[in-house]
Amino acid sequence: MPSKHPPPVGTLAFLAECGRTVYIVCNRCNRFVVAQLQDIARHVGWRANVQEAGKRLRCKECNYVGARITIERPQVGRRMCPRCLRPYD
Repeated sequence: MPSKHPPPVGTLAFLAECGRTVYIVCNRCNRFVVAQLQDIARHVGWRANVQEAGKRLRCKECNYVGARITIERPQVGRRMCPRCLRPYD
């Protein structure tokens, strides 16, 4: 059942309500993971702007602070399993 007052567009709450897969992509090394919106919202709040929240995230691969949060699956050079997002060996 949709909520009485929908969340503002561009917030974490809006992405969560859409029910789509959300990705976090590092701006330096382009590593990506499927976002756990609950974990991000615990630190910045559900009403936080998606772009601003992404700028606060740190990459586990290269340690760079700054990412983008997107619903579009990133394209990578290695073939990935569409279900579990692990690379094919």
